[in-house]
Amino acid sequence: MSRYRSELLWGERQWRERFDDAAWAVAVDRFAVVGLAGLVGGQPLEAHHIESMWVAPTHRLRGVSRILVNTMVDLGREAGLDHLLLWVLEDNITAWRAYARLGFVPTGERQPIDPGGYRFERRLRLDFREPKQITSRTASS
Repeated sequence: MSRYRSELLWGERQWRERFDDAAWAVAVDRFAVVGLAGLVGGQPLEAHHIESMWVAPTHRLRGVSRILVNTMVDLGREAGLDHLLLWVLEDNITAWRAYARLGFVPTGERQPIDPGGYRFERRLRLDFREPKQITSRTASS
């Protein structure tokens, strides 16, 4: 979990390293960025996870998250993965529902996100051993 106050102190080198350490997908609508997701890797391959998933409020429930996750799945397959992981805040019910619709399931892992241990996030997993894209009954996500 990032904080504006701490990232404001980052220099250009830190930002470039942050972007170079991931494969990024950006969703654009009429020249405006409306979504973002990164696939952060590591060794072993189990360390790969989706990070910085964001969809603009104006474009939620319009399929943007599905497109971003499908792109992450494609990148994961290219890297030899058969699943992806991500962390989601426990109290972000909207995100939980969106990820569940996309096929993510809880792993049982939980970690605090603040020094006092008042807020937590849980890890989700998406398996994609089958060579098909994530689908839904509707076009919304």
